Amino acid sequence: LFDYLLSFYFFFFLMIRRPPRSTLFPYTTLFRSPSDKVLDVGCGSATTIVNLLKKIPMQELVYGIEPTDAQFELAKKNIAAAGFVGKVNLKQSFAAPLPFEDNFFDVVYASFIIKHFSDDSVAKFFQEAYRVLRPGGRFLGWEFARVTSGFFRFLAKDPKKAMQNWRNFTDIKTFLEKSDFINISEFKVINRGFWDPVEDVGFKAVKR
Repeated sequence: LFDYLLSFYFFFFLMIRRPPRSTLFPYTTLFRSPSDKVLDVGCGSATTIVNLLKKIPMQELVYGIEPTDAQFELAKKNIAAAGFVGKVNLKQSFAAPLPFEDNFFDVVYASFIIKHFSDDSVAKFFQEAYRVLRPGGRFLGWEFARVTSGFFRFLAKDPKKAMQNWRNFTDIKTFLEKSDFINISEFKVINRGFWDPVEDVGFKAVKR
């Protein structure tokens, strides 16, 4: 029920022309170099990949992985529609283990997938992100942190259970430190105002 309500809420945002979350991510600040080799973990419909390529003329292929059949097929369609077929390498895979060799990427990025992971799964994913990053590579993430709308909490049948894997920056930082990341910091994401029912958390970290 909670996921259904969340989907309805975000559909409502689109109807009243609220900016999509993917457009609020500070791409040009965090993806600093067009020469970076980037991996989007759990890329979904490839919205972030498409936005990144529209904002920055990436010189390397952008990689994306997505485990679900429906989203993987939708990602391929969206990339083709945007004219970026030759600029993206999509693989159907889970976040752990990642199907890449060690020290392969300059940036690993994940948006709104960590909430689906148990503590053990988060630990394994962060270790994999560390493994595939080159020394000095950056790990970026964006996730729901907490529900700020009392009305939305009221509608959810069992919000505590639905949000049991939602984590704030302090929680995420603990996992990052255990995976040996350094220079861990939080970045702020623009909130879409009164009608936005949740608060987001953004993080960045560096491989030693």
